[in-house]
Amino acid sequence: MTENHPDGIVGYRGKRNCAEQGAIGLSIETVKPKLEGRQTRVCLSASVVVEWYNTTHAELDRAFRMLSALKSQAADLRSPRLPKGKVGLAEPLELVIVFDSERLDQARVHDLFQDRAESGESLHMQLLPVPGATYCQQKNAGARVAGGEIVIFLDSDVIPEPGWLSSMLNAFADPGVSVVVGNTYVDSGSDVYSKSMALTWMFPMRDPVGGLSVSKWFYANNVAFRRETFLARQFEHVPGLIHAPARLMVERLERDGIVLCHLGDARALLRQLQTICETDSALVPKARDCESI
Repeated sequence: MTENHPDGIVGYRGKRNCAEQGAIGLSIETVKPKLEGRQTRVCLSASVVVEWYNTTHAELDRAFRMLSALKSQAADLRSPRLPKGKVGLAEPLELVIVFDSERLDQARVHDLFQDRAESGESLHMQLLPVPGATYCQQKNAGARVAGGEIVIFLDSDVIPEPGWLSSMLNAFADPGVSVVVGNTYVDSGSDVYSKSMALTWMFPMRDPVGGLSVSKWFYANNVAFRRETFLARQFEHVPGLIHAPARLMVERLERDGIVLCHLGDARALLRQLQTICETDSALVPKARDCESI
């Protein structure tokens, strides 16, 4: 049995500010003045793990827009002109793209990225083939080879807004923060039909306020961990259930006393399906969300 839903939704979202939770000492508003008061720039190393599980040929444009956004944001955080109140990148952003080499030809994948994600001063990319790997298995494999202090999971069909990466790193300036959940929202469009369709999805609307709050769930398509926090747990393999690995991860984190912080500033856009026919084709032939883990 499979669940025909987007990957990673778990539980419900809490409304307390992270500063109200005993394990978290600072909110994003209190972190900023502390950073601005430092004489030296605060920098972290980060890895973004992108699964190539959700991408089809029809969605390649979105994937390339996602890559372009990452390159631009990484360049900003490597700039010597970065304001004191922002956390910079200690080294080029590590981008790990993981794909199932049983479904995709490795040579074609390499050709696909040859001119689009060249390594440089702001970004270093590596392609990781994992035979037979499913959605969460690809994420686990990417995290295991990642070298950044912060490991961020971003799906190949999700486009981060400007400032997404910066807000993620700023949140981790608080040493008490171990998990940061981003705001993945559905494109609601401008017409009544699109807005109505957006409300049928389980993803929330775009967070207009931002800030940190305690969460009881996360979407696996826009979430960040301290590397050691994730590697000590990782997604469990649960055949046939696409939500179960994330749900089990949340339960494990709660048992271990680790708070999930929802960060409304870490916004990323997920395209909604516009028609019933498109919905059917996405769920069945593409097997994007209903394929077993």
